[in-house]
This record gives sequence, C-alpha cells and structure tokens, in this order.
Amino acid sequence: IKEATGKYNTANHRMTYKEFIDLYKNSEERYEYIDGEAYLLASPGIAHQRTVGNLYACLHAWFKGKKCAPFTSPFDVTLKKDENNINLVQPDILVICDLENKNEEDKYTGVPTLTIEVLSESTKSKDIIKKLELYMQSGIKEYWIVDYFNKLVFAYEFENKDIKNIRSFAGEDMLSSFAFDGLSIKLDDVFENI
Repeated sequence: IKEATGKYNTANHRMTYKEFIDLYKNSEERYEYIDGEAYLLASPGIAHQRTVGNLYACLHAWFKGKKCAPFTSPFDVTLKKDENNINLVQPDILVICDLENKNEEDKYTGVPTLTIEVLSESTKSKDIIKKLELYMQSGIKEYWIVDYFNKLVFAYEFENKDIKNIRSFAGEDMLSSFAFDGLSIKLDDVFENI
C-alpha cells in the first residue's frame, strides 16, 4: 500500500479492485485506489483545510437553489477509465449535477461535473499527474488544481477523454468555470488567511 507520499509502507503490491474494497471496508483509515494501487490518505494541514473551506463556502453560496451541489471530502467517488480499470477517490471538493445517481446506501454512483484538489506536499504529484489523467479519462468535465503555496489555480476542461482547454488564475484574477456559466470567484476569497 502506498502512503500519500507515494512510498510503500508494505511490500510493492498491486491490488485488484476487490482486494482494495475488502481492505477499505475493514479499515478505519481513508484510502484512494488509482490504477491498481492503494494510497493511504494523510491528515491535511491547516492551510490546506482553510483553502478547502474558503472555496467550498464560495461554491455553496453560488450553487444555492441550483440543480447542482458542491460536496467536500471525505466523499467516495468511483470512476471507471474502462470496464477493467475501476478507481475510488475522495476529491477535496466536487460538484455533482446527477444527484439521482445513488445506491440503496445513499452512496453516490455517478460522475461529478467538477472535481477540485487542493495541493499538499504529500499529494501534489498524485493530484497533478495521476488524478488529472483519471479525471480526464473517466468523463469528468472540469478539474481545478488549487495551489495555496503559490496562490494559483489551474482549471482544465475535458472533452472526449482529452484536454480541451486550460486556464491559470493568479493575483487579482477571478476564478471562472468552463462548465458553469457565470461561476466566478475572487482568488482573494479562496486564499483568505492563507
């Protein structure tokens, strides 16, 4: 199993999805499973959580009364690159527009429209490389990578399992969405008290 740092804390071992689910259901730890590898999720720091909270507050206000809704981690999302490559992740923030897609246990079974990862030292490589590729391949429309270290946000728009557009936001920019017309957030609000 890989820790969030990407280092194995046991012998190098790829797992099947079934093996992962058995581990996940019998553990009190939080894990993600990407391309056959399990990642133990470390507890985030204050700046990370403050950034998540700030951004969620902005999204919650904007989506109030709309069909779509934002959620924060821990929130399991099962994504398929194809029928044989099933993955389970917990994005920091996600926006769901297909809330009707849930199972009998009230667990979400659809594909989010927008996923957001706030970088931390222990997860930035996974968020920038592995998750970008996973989100692109699994039908998500938009992905934001939030870098509170440098007060930057990168927004990716996906189409047909490829990157259609990329935008970066810094300084006095207003963070805007590809998927949600009119969604605009001041970066100062995202990085307040960071």
